[in-house]
Amino acid sequence: MANAVINTIEEQTNFFFGNKKLETCNSTLQKGLDELKDLEKVSLTQNQAFPLLVWSVIDLLSRYHSGQLENQGSMVRIKKFLKAFLKHDRRDTQTLLLFRNAVAHSVSLFAFDASSKREVRFRLTDQGPLVLQETPVRFAINTIEFHARLYESIEAYHKEVMTSNELQKRFQKVFKKLGYIQ
Repeated sequence: MANAVINTIEEQTNFFFGNKKLETCNSTLQKGLDELKDLEKVSLTQNQAFPLLVWSVIDLLSRYHSGQLENQGSMVRIKKFLKAFLKHDRRDTQTLLLFRNAVAHSVSLFAFDASSKREVRFRLTDQGPLVLQETPVRFAINTIEFHARLYESIEAYHKEVMTSNELQKRFQKVFKKLGYIQ
């Protein structure tokens, strides 16, 4: 059983971030990253499933960062994680959150921006910047760049967890419930 061999913060973070493997279970983070690799192998980075999985991993990491297990307040939690760890132009934070909603809730990659009362549409690309505004209501999202920045954010978050007692407490709280899959 995983609890018997993963007790300390060092063991938990090594396992979660992929530095330690167990035969009996998988890290939830590593499962998400493995599924992203599977999609890459079959050239599905421009498929809606790819950024949806990136967002799922970001949601998982935001739970650890915040120490929150509840589903309520997910957008606030994700926004804080993005601002803290995902390299992006801060002016694009709201657009990225709208992109999350479009990917998760609409096969047409459509989202409604309540603050500006406008409909926003997205398209997936593998070239250019992370976010490219094509018109006032149309954006291209570079899924390859988004994926690369996910890995950078994981690394940055991992480093911060290792140096912050508060983040370690939050991490351990969430790890008890969501740290591994058997």
